[in-house]
Formats: sequence, C-alpha cells, structure tokens
Amino acid sequence: SSTGWKRKPSLPVVSLPSVLMADHAECLNAGEVIHATAKRLGRRAVFVASTAFAHVLARGRHNWPTPEHMAADRGFIDKLRGGAIDEAITGLGDYAKLVGAEMGGRPLATLLGALRAMRADRGPLVGRQYGEYAQSSGSGNAVL
Repeated sequence: SSTGWKRKPSLPVVSLPSVLMADHAECLNAGEVIHATAKRLGRRAVFVASTAFAHVLARGRHNWPTPEHMAADRGFIDKLRGGAIDEAITGLGDYAKLVGAEMGGRPLATLLGALRAMRADRGPLVGRQYGEYAQSSGSGNAVL
C-alpha cells in the first residue's frame, strides 16, 4: 500500500480534542468515561495526552521556561511518577495557572481522570519518565 502498512493496524485510535469551554472537572470526567467505555467493551486502551507542561511561549526553540515554571513542572511530574493522582488533581488548577499549562491544563485533567479510574480498578499506579525534561520555545516537555 502507499502508506507503508503491510498489515492492518490492530489498535484503533480515537482522537479526542480539548474542548476550550470545558473546565477541569469536565475533563476529569471525560478521562473516567474513556476508561469506563474501554472496560465495558472489554477492550484494552492506550490513553495519550499530548501536551506541554509549562507553556508560556517565547520565540526561539532554545528558550527554557522560567526557573519557577520548571520547578513547578518537575513537582507535577514527580506527582505523576509517584502515583499521587489525588494530589495532582487537587493542585491542577493552581499549577496550570502558574505555568500557563497548554490548553489550560485540559489534556492533563483528562489524563488524570483516566488515571484515577484506572487506579480505582487496579490499585496504586506509578509513572515512568522516558528521557529528560526538555524545552522548546519556552515550553516544558517530558515523556511520561
């Protein structure tokens, strides 16, 4: 085929947009619904939240977030890595405002909703970070 696929992909992907009118509570609920739907259908699912942490953009790929924003990012990332889902949810509003989180923190809230639902089913969770915290144009990025 012209796409390079030799076989049909076995994992369907559903793209979920960030709804700017949604607040964090609605996004948390959306994440929980994603988990509940996969569970009800008896399907395995992968949830991917593609978003920057600190996101106060500055012209130039070489620019880093401010030291205050990087410290807040690292604290939030540590919560995710440590499985402190409730603590991350409780602090999300203040964190998102402080660092100017991309899309107001909505993708993070949706991720946290999915994680909270997974934890309710499976017990404690821990996260893993792949690679180092990095920057691009003043935004903070990490792969978890």
